[in-house]
Amino acid sequence: MSTFLTQKGNLGIKKLSDEEVAESIPLPINRQSQVTDLVEARKVMDEVQELLRMKQAEYRERMEACDKREAALNAKQEKTREQVARFALFMKQAEYRERMEACDKREAALNAKQEK
Repeated sequence: MSTFLTQKGNLGIKKLSDEEVAESIPLPINRQSQVTDLVEARKVMDEVQELLRMKQAEYRERMEACDKREAALNAKQEKTREQVARFALFMKQAEYRERMEACDKREAALNAKQEK
């Protein structure tokens, strides 16, 4: 008969003492000295540090490229805003000239009508 986890009862789990746990951990047969382990760990750490430095340099280069592209985009947007402002001014001036020409034509037509 099996026991579910939700059921109360003995699940067959035995708590091990610290000594039993220590005895159950397998130890390597060819154990190196701590100095050798430390040298190997430092070598690995140096490799990881070098890789980190390379990644940081690569990141810095990519960020500089992004900053340059952002500056170029901002300059282009500013140039576009200036062009839009100049065009709007041109349109206002053109509309004003058209209105003035229309007024001049109306006045000329009224003067021509009054002279007849």
